[in-house]
Amino acid sequence: MNRTIALFWILSALFFAPLVAQLPNGDMSQGELSPKGWTLWVGTAPIILARDTSFFFSAPASLLLDGQKGAYGVAYLPLPITFRQGTLRGIYHLVGKPEETFIALQVFDAAKKQIDWVNFVSESQNGIWQEFEGSYTLSPEAATANLVVSLKGDGKIWLDDLSLKGVEERTPDPAATSGADSGSISPALYGWRTWIETGALNLTRQSGFKGTASTALAATSNSAVTFGTAYFTITPKSIPATILVTGHSRQDGDLTEASIGLQFMGAANEQLGWVTLDAPGTTWSNFSTNAEWPAGAVIANVVVTVRGSGQVLLDQLSWR
Repeated sequence: MNRTIALFWILSALFFAPLVAQLPNGDMSQGELSPKGWTLWVGTAPIILARDTSFFFSAPASLLLDGQKGAYGVAYLPLPITFRQGTLRGIYHLVGKPEETFIALQVFDAAKKQIDWVNFVSESQNGIWQEFEGSYTLSPEAATANLVVSLKGDGKIWLDDLSLKGVEERTPDPAATSGADSGSISPALYGWRTWIETGALNLTRQSGFKGTASTALAATSNSAVTFGTAYFTITPKSIPATILVTGHSRQDGDLTEASIGLQFMGAANEQLGWVTLDAPGTTWSNFSTNAEWPAGAVIANVVVTVRGSGQVLLDQLSWR
């Protein structure tokens, strides 16, 4: 995949200015009783905002929003709006049975009227650390924006390892973006890349297995000669013994090959293992695979393979 990875960075440079980190204290290392920069709005007590140094995804701390039955509150962090487009990533962990949980972007105009709301997480699985990411575009009327964590009812949610990257748009050079790979890189799907042997593969967002309540990755080919993959790289902070990967998938069209796999790679970019996660059918199905992490592997790629004309959809992807 070296050629494709190089092509990804070349085309990114043509389309966009460099990604710029814009979120201080994303690891919750600053603050005393609560993470620096965060404020708690209390609708109904008892609910608390705390900087938790005893439970986190990565040291030294995480944000904790802790509510009891009947509680409702929102923790919020003002975000910079220097860049009108951005991608937010983070890790969260939920326990209990809250009535409602959100991680979202709340946008206001100059009159402090809410003009937009972008959900990053609206429901979650209990008991595991889960990664989330989402992209947004601010309207011209946007004056301020907050990252919000909302909790209603009996439960706890931890938040850690937040990062925000802003993108300055530039006008692309049409001559530089022509050819088979044109359109195969989607800035809105941060972290996903493509490897293409023949034809073209486009990455977009579509309604997921819960309809409009969820959003799926769609890897789409409009040509019978297409053969390529979309892949997302998992880089663990420490090498695990096993990795559990879950998700939902489906295929449409006239594909001769459609699969979801897990590819383990070594430090020299050599493949050290492969596990098939799913062979998508024409209706949504869920998969759950617990795989051994091979000795010497430093990363794992979730790989969506597409051959022929059609699309593969992937939703609710998670791993631990």
